[in-house]
Amino acid sequence: MWLIYPLIMLFGIFFYVGWQGWRSTKPWLSPKGQMLFVALFAILNLLPTLLQFLGGRFSPTLYAWGTKLQFWQIIALACLVFFTATVHLLSFIAIRVLGIQTLTQPIWSLVALVAVLVASFSTLAWGHSIALNIQTTPYEIQLFGEVSQEKTYKLAVISDLHLGYIHDKEHLKRMVDAVLATQPDLVLVVGDLLHSDFEPFQEQNMATEWARLQAPFGVYVVLGNHDAYSGKSSLMLDQLTVAGITVAQDKSFLIDDQFILVGRQDKGGMRSGNPIQRATLNDLLKNLPENVPTVVMDHQPTRLYETSQTGLADLLLSGHTHAGQFWPITWATDRIYEVNYGYKKVDNTHVIVTSGIGTWGPDFRLGSISEIALITLKVSPQP
Repeated sequence: MWLIYPLIMLFGIFFYVGWQGWRSTKPWLSPKGQMLFVALFAILNLLPTLLQFLGGRFSPTLYAWGTKLQFWQIIALACLVFFTATVHLLSFIAIRVLGIQTLTQPIWSLVALVAVLVASFSTLAWGHSIALNIQTTPYEIQLFGEVSQEKTYKLAVISDLHLGYIHDKEHLKRMVDAVLATQPDLVLVVGDLLHSDFEPFQEQNMATEWARLQAPFGVYVVLGNHDAYSGKSSLMLDQLTVAGITVAQDKSFLIDDQFILVGRQDKGGMRSGNPIQRATLNDLLKNLPENVPTVVMDHQPTRLYETSQTGLADLLLSGHTHAGQFWPITWATDRIYEVNYGYKKVDNTHVIVTSGIGTWGPDFRLGSISEIALITLKVSPQP
């Protein structure tokens, strides 16, 4: 029943965009041309769903193309609605308030349509280029503990790869190359390795790319909410283990006798609405040295006080937010999460939230970046 409301909204968006396009071109088209416009608009909007339907029965390649087109369709429609509404507002001000009546002539409707199309597809191209440009964001963190000497480590932290039909093996290769270029001592992957389907991971043998991802002190992964959506995350973890990746989910590791790395089970609660029971930090730190700095990997940066107030986590690493990925969601997530992106100290815990190396849906960002959070971690004896 709840699906009715999104479908009604989607139909409303299709109708609004199509109606405005038809209204702008109507004076310049014959009746047959108008019918052709309506037919082409309908076909273009139904094409992603049609490809998914056919691909699900006959061809994984068709399904992949349908999925890619569907996500780009969503972003394109959002741009078209935004710029169309902007043009309407400006037209209202110009005609009704300023009295510029020449703008009521049909030619200006056509000019406005062209302007909307140029602005929309320029925005798509710009956002696409931003998403493809993987940047390195540096941080410097110093932790103290009962260690014999001072040592420095380079941690490459990535999150939200969203591998699947959109971000395929070629995308993964580009991500792995970018991480290896930083020459890290450890690689920490903080959840959402998959988008929602395990099948592309297996069909494209993505584990071979993961096997290239190596670091002197290891590569560690925990899962995120999107990994759970696949229903087959355990199969992915089996393949990653064979590829030499360490699964850190609900586990703890003593790294170089200098600090403890803790990997936490994701909180859950996204689609199910129910939080997942998971081991406490106290449980995960049993039988490990005390008074040694602790680095925690936890996909979602929610309820930070639960981690910070224990006094057990010195550095908390999260992803999940994508820093909103694109405006206006960037504005919303900045108000939803205590730390939407970047660094903040909460109680005595250093918190770093990365915007992710991949994206939800297509490679498209506005107001955020695709990144590797490169942390220079200095572990020193207690002063």
